Amino acid sequence: MKSESNYGTINIPQPGQESPKKIEYIFENNNALFPENIEIYKFKTPYYESLQQIERLKNYFNIKNTTTKEDKDKILILSEKKVIEIDKNNGYFSYINNEKLYNNKIYKNIPTDSEAIEIAKKFLIETKLFSGRFQSVSVTAQKAENEAGETVVMAKDVWFYPVVNGRPIYGISRIIVTIGNKGEIEAVCKYYRDFEFYKKEKLKSLEKAVQEIKEGRASSNIPPEATKAHIKKSFLGYWEDPEQQYLIPVYVFQGETAINNKIEKFDIFTPAIENVELVLNKNIDEEYFSTQKD
Repeated sequence: MKSESNYGTINIPQPGQESPKKIEYIFENNNALFPENIEIYKFKTPYYESLQQIERLKNYFNIKNTTTKEDKDKILILSEKKVIEIDKNNGYFSYINNEKLYNNKIYKNIPTDSEAIEIAKKFLIETKLFSGRFQSVSVTAQKAENEAGETVVMAKDVWFYPVVNGRPIYGISRIIVTIGNKGEIEAVCKYYRDFEFYKKEKLKSLEKAVQEIKEGRASSNIPPEATKAHIKKSFLGYWEDPEQQYLIPVYVFQGETAINNKIEKFDIFTPAIENVELVLNKNIDEEYFSTQKD
């Protein structure tokens, strides 16, 4: 069903677990100051820009003698073991070197985290994929068993998350560069669209956002057994999913709850402006919850 809201729908994942049936929200250190209005951004038409970026990728990785397959939604560019896939609807794309990625038959000399970040950033700058908005960076290790049965690091994933006006962007928005043997780039995933200022909107009051949380009109990963949720921090961010036309501001609440004497952390997201239809989608990858952690 198509939304009649001015800004359409915002799809935020709701974990498959049940929500707590009865829970008390306790707000601690509730001294955060929020503006009266907040900036709204509109995504640019990304498809043609992505095609230019793909040409730079082909040159960088020396991809020649390609075969192209295309349907109404995607473009596949194939060259031996190298594959580039472009989503025509939003401009997201990925590059994978299938000969190198996940290959546990060869010994891999993997860079340190700081070296991997330097290599990935240099690559993004050279291919004009880097934006000054990428101010949040993290590194994770891909591990597997080698032929000797030892668990070894096979690659480093460098995650670049955008920030706008000091506020993190949650959801799918990121670029991931996979660094393998001797610093070689084995994969790139661009799930980021550029955007431009659209207008300012009045911020939904914090009191109304809190009431919506209590009424279940928010996305949270609070364990179902929880009876008390201690909100430690509240701030503004933005949310991007593939179908949005606008970058939507959200209230972000982070806190803790005790389950069997063990502290569990949680996040809560709810739209920070009116005229947005919130869709709690249980089919979206829950890793969107874990982006841009403090």
